[in-house]
Order: sequence, then structure tokens, then C-alpha cells
Amino acid sequence: MIKPEKDFLNEAAWAVIADRPPRDRLVILEIDATIAEATTGEPIFLPDGTPIGQVSSGAYGYAVEKSLAIGYVKATFFTPGAEVHVAILGQPHTARLLANPPFDPQGKRLRS
Repeated sequence: MIKPEKDFLNEAAWAVIADRPPRDRLVILEIDATIAEATTGEPIFLPDGTPIGQVSSGAYGYAVEKSLAIGYVKATFFTPGAEVHVAILGQPHTARLLANPPFDPQGKRLRS
């Protein structure tokens, strides 16, 4: 988090972009994958084929028994619960953009 009242390196560069909305948004995806998991670099696209982002990492979530991935999508396309597709091994797989982490979304387990 940037504290604008304090001096910091590249303050002038930050001031130029401070009021701009973010281009991309970090998202968690729940993927309907059965043959393989998303790893890195898989494209994320809308059902109509419009590319909107890329997976940065993914794996099977044993605690929630779901295939999960983290990625970046264009901020204008982020809607929690929206259906998107992720290409795994060249095949599109249906996925949903999650509003909260699937495991311990309120962080209660961490704080217990």
C-alpha cells in the first residue's frame, strides 16, 4: 500500500498514474477440469472467444475438492460468478470467477 503523505522512490511516476483505474485484476478461478490442471500461461477467455487474461498458477485444491487457478483478467471483465473458459492442453474448460477464496474466505481458521 502506498502512503502518499510519505516520500518514496519514484513518487513522481506514481503521481502520474495514481488516478487511473487498474488495467488487470488478480482473480481466483474454479475450473471444471478433469484431465489436467491449469499451470501457467493458459489463456482465459469469454465464452464467445474474446481473450481477457492469463493463468499465473493453478493446482487441485484438495481441501475444497476443486480445480483452482489464479490469474489476471482485464479489470473491465471482472464480475464475481461470471463464466469464462480456460484453455488447458488446448481444450476450453468452463470456469467461474470467484469473489472470495474457496477455503476459509473470512480467515477464521488462520486467526484461531
